[in-house]
Amino acid sequence: MVKLSKALFLLLILNFYHIETLKADDIKIQAITSSFPPLQMQKGDQSEGFTVNTIKTLVDVVNIANNSSIKIEFKFLPWKRALKVANSNSPNILFFAISRSPQRENKYQWIAPISQYDIHLFTLDKKLLEQQPTMKAIRESEQIVGVQSGSSTEEYLLSLNFIKGSDYLTYTDYREGIRMLYRKRLDYIPMTSFLARGNVCNENLNPEKLFKGIRLNEISNPLWAVFSKKTSKKLVQQFSTLLNQINRDIDYQAGVNKEIKIWTDMVCFDEVNS
Repeated sequence: MVKLSKALFLLLILNFYHIETLKADDIKIQAITSSFPPLQMQKGDQSEGFTVNTIKTLVDVVNIANNSSIKIEFKFLPWKRALKVANSNSPNILFFAISRSPQRENKYQWIAPISQYDIHLFTLDKKLLEQQPTMKAIRESEQIVGVQSGSSTEEYLLSLNFIKGSDYLTYTDYREGIRMLYRKRLDYIPMTSFLARGNVCNENLNPEKLFKGIRLNEISNPLWAVFSKKTSKKLVQQFSTLLNQINRDIDYQAGVNKEIKIWTDMVCFDEVNS
């Protein structure tokens, strides 16, 4: 688990000398996300994971600096429902982690990147990769791509003129997509490269049968944390300043890269989450 050093924690607090303080005693943040181990997950009534811990740290620092008692509640929802809640007119809704795209730009107040995102198409048929396919070739073939409904990957396929129902199928949860791939209902599914093996293993399926294909460069950008549009701009500024400071810290990023290496080589994420 990546932890902030004492020096970085102190530096984050000192940053508040340059930010307008916030009267925040009565603020309750509703943090909305979808389960995606090991980045964010629920274990019993506890919210855990790399991004969850980062959000908790931000709240701790904001409370210390403002001498406030902001409360935060984590809520795990299916992806499309989470998007709908985050797009509501309610203030103080924090949503993570989401790809930034032109279609989404005006829907949220963007805080800062919170997680790396390196996405490839994965397949069980190694012969498909021997053909060195392009996205255009996949679209023109009889092969079917699966994507999570409402995701940035679906937006990307639509921008390439993929047709739903003939060129690609959707599913509501990434775990459903993994199962559809292994049942041979799909030829490809997009997955985060450093989480693919562990997520397949967690479905009691064999990750050794999985092959990594095309990198989707256009959408392999960091995932962001966002606030709903009605949230106080002062609160957004404080979270943004802090998270950007964390992202610039060399030691913290070295810890993140070390964690990603562990995730990439891991057989099952439950091995470290149990």
